[in-house]
Amino acid sequence: MGIDALRAALEAEGAARVARVREEAEAEVARLRERAEAEASRRRRAFLEREGARLRREAAARVAKARTEAQRRVLEARDAILDQLFARAAAELPSAAESAGCHEALVARAHQALAHMPEGAVTITGSPGVLPVLERAFAGRAAVRLEGDPELPAGFRVTGARGALIVDATLEKRLELERPRLAIELLRRLETSGASGGAR
Repeated sequence: MGIDALRAALEAEGAARVARVREEAEAEVARLRERAEAEASRRRRAFLEREGARLRREAAARVAKARTEAQRRVLEARDAILDQLFARAAAELPSAAESAGCHEALVARAHQALAHMPEGAVTITGSPGVLPVLERAFAGRAAVRLEGDPELPAGFRVTGARGALIVDATLEKRLELERPRLAIELLRRLETSGASGGAR
């Protein structure tokens, strides 16, 4: 083989080798690019998932906080309404104690209290408006001492021979004892009224 032919053969072989290397390099670049793009896509998805989860947690926390705050305000509003209603009721107790029906109920309560007490002298302390009613009801009962107290809320109290309080039958005490039950009933009515008003 002549020099020219050898040179041409070497050049052809070199060109073919360069072409193969270029193809392999381009294929490797394509694989690396594809791998890089896949990795970038995976990282984007992971980032978005993390961000999405973080945003959902933050949103849930904000909603829970807002719900708690709303519930607190509702409870405060309910308590304020109940306080107003019971303050109004307490202010009306003295006039309520002047009714004949209340007098009958208080006298019946006094008889009931005395029927369950041990033997011995007792003192019934009545409020100014109730004392005359009790004096008429227990006139002639030697074991029952009646006295008035201008500072006593409407109603009466029964104390034993040693001065220990046995029965507190003031309307104020009755309202205090009834408050939990009445509060539930009032709240039920308020909720029912609010629901019917919102449906209009």
